[in-house]
Amino acid sequence: MHSTLSDVFISHPIHIPLSNSPDFTSLRHLPDSYTWTPKDDLLFSASSSDESLPFIDLSDPHVATRVGHACTTWGAFQITNHGVPSRLLDDIEFLTGSLFQLPVHRKLKAARREDGISGYGVARIASFFNKQMWSEGFTVIGSPLDDFHKLWPRQHLKYCKIIQEYEEHMQKLAAKLMWLALGALGVEEKDIEWAGPISDFQGAQAAIQLNHYPICPEPDRAMGLAAHTDSTLLTILYQNNTAGLQIFRDDVGWITVPPVPGSLVVNVGDLLHILTNGIFPSVLHRARVNHLRSRFSMAYLWGPPSDLMISPLPKLVDPLHSPLYPSLTWKQYLATKATHFNHFYLGSLQTLPDSFTWKLTAADSILPPSSAAVKESIPVIDLSDPDVTNLLGNACKTWGAFQIANHGVSQSLLDDVESLSKTFFDMPSERKLEAASSNKGVSGYGEPRISLFFEKKMWSEGLTIADGSYRNQFLTIWPRDYTKYCGIIEEYKGEMEKLASRLLSCILGSLGVTVDDIEWAKKTEKSESKMGQSVIRLNHYPVCPEPERAMGLAAHTDSCLLTILHQSNMGGLQVFKEESGWVTVEPIPGVLVVNIGDLFHILSNGKFPSVVHRARVNRTKSRISIAYLWGGPAGEVEISPISKIVGPVGPCLYRPVTWSEYLRIKFEVFDKALDAIGVVNPTN
Repeated sequence: MHSTLSDVFISHPIHIPLSNSPDFTSLRHLPDSYTWTPKDDLLFSASSSDESLPFIDLSDPHVATRVGHACTTWGAFQITNHGVPSRLLDDIEFLTGSLFQLPVHRKLKAARREDGISGYGVARIASFFNKQMWSEGFTVIGSPLDDFHKLWPRQHLKYCKIIQEYEEHMQKLAAKLMWLALGALGVEEKDIEWAGPISDFQGAQAAIQLNHYPICPEPDRAMGLAAHTDSTLLTILYQNNTAGLQIFRDDVGWITVPPVPGSLVVNVGDLLHILTNGIFPSVLHRARVNHLRSRFSMAYLWGPPSDLMISPLPKLVDPLHSPLYPSLTWKQYLATKATHFNHFYLGSLQTLPDSFTWKLTAADSILPPSSAAVKESIPVIDLSDPDVTNLLGNACKTWGAFQIANHGVSQSLLDDVESLSKTFFDMPSERKLEAASSNKGVSGYGEPRISLFFEKKMWSEGLTIADGSYRNQFLTIWPRDYTKYCGIIEEYKGEMEKLASRLLSCILGSLGVTVDDIEWAKKTEKSESKMGQSVIRLNHYPVCPEPERAMGLAAHTDSCLLTILHQSNMGGLQVFKEESGWVTVEPIPGVLVVNIGDLFHILSNGKFPSVVHRARVNRTKSRISIAYLWGGPAGEVEISPISKIVGPVGPCLYRPVTWSEYLRIKFEVFDKALDAIGVVNPTN
């Protein structure tokens, strides 16, 4: 049995307090919370074109060709002779007007519940923007009987009947449009099992969204509905006789879609984009407001059964057209979109949104940055130097970080992994999102994991490779080069593991201990070493319009033993030294950066500090870095200061802790994690 559309949204709720919504009719000036600028939405710019959306007569004998062409070139079109009675359109408009003309306290009787989606409320995308939208809405999923009874005790049955009839007509029209569009691509009923002649899309699910855009005192600075794509197969919109809908074309800009009496607007949604393997683009659109008339629109959002797997149709995939997207349910797609909405257009921003603007004070970072980073630099150590052990030990004690040359990792391999990273981050956002990390997982594409601990967003994106799941992601992203790219990662991982083991031995040697002094790390005839957990993180820091107010990666320490970093030829990494402040680590060709992590800090009983570091961005070039994070043992193996370096002169500072336990603690208290496992009275 399929889960309901309501279940989909409830699984990923967006809670917006309705108390934040004003009584629009009482406002004579635009509140600051409703005043939009390019900093609040990168696509806020004014309409810039007189072009017009295609207009299609559904009685035209060439209608399938026209619909297919409009879907391919625009992702949207208007239709006439669609079969929906004009009387019914008048009825649904009258119902909508009656609803929004009710006093606010009446509308709030049918307010959307925290655990639901139906009812009165603000736009669901509101939580992704810094400013509020000049609109209100009412969502209908399933029967509106209870809500309508609260709004219209005497007329609720009449209005429920209008909704039911409207939904029936829209369901038939949506199915007809779907077959016209897919038919233009040569897709037949037999090619879509869940939609074929037996079911005829009967499992499809839909929502009706009634929208109201009130008269606005300053429409040039307000936004009715911010720029977004729909997460549906198709959306069918009826707008009253007031213009406001705009769609975006890359080569043109914003195009206003004026209402035509009796016509309907149709736009392609994200799921149809996936189903057609990208042939039909899901169109970016928004709604503007005006100071003379309020505007109503009635959207029918139509999609598949929420737990049905959707993927590019086999008929649209061949050796020349690889599948661009993996199989996923509508439910899974909505979860992905909710997680990554804010990063869809990061590379195209011309100004810095407030959500990415850092004040660079102690409130935003572990440590307040100095006004200018010092010209000092971390040590550069040649691993072929006969005194390498002492050099490494001194660097770990005084800096917690260093650079290494003659490390044994070939330049060609470093070039290969950097090229792989660039290839991935150069892909369109929708392609990268096919490798998105899940809410519970570590591997995959997404924001830095430390984002949870900061109010502001970071100017970066990344791909984490923590386990074998990257192979499936690579197969989806690069079906032809899958073997090649997997080979690069496997080779890189192997080389980094050997280098990390070599560094561990040398650094421990500076303390007069060996790997054999660490019970879980030594290898015996009866057992293998329990070392070996690692993560590779590919990072991208795009060009930034205001780098002095942005942060690529906020100040933090790594939770592992060692991190080995390859950075491209653009600087950005900074480490913090108490007596010096922030020190920039300029990239040196062929040289790798190594920093001590929290686990090594614990192992060394605090002798080797885990270094606080961050990444800054710039306005001229993007930056790539590849981090190899080498961790501790899995399972219930406990990590504690090495007994050989703990004694009367150096009491044990930290209690034993497993890596998984330490990660849980750090997830809760972040920069206070080492303090949380510290021994209260180390002298006792």
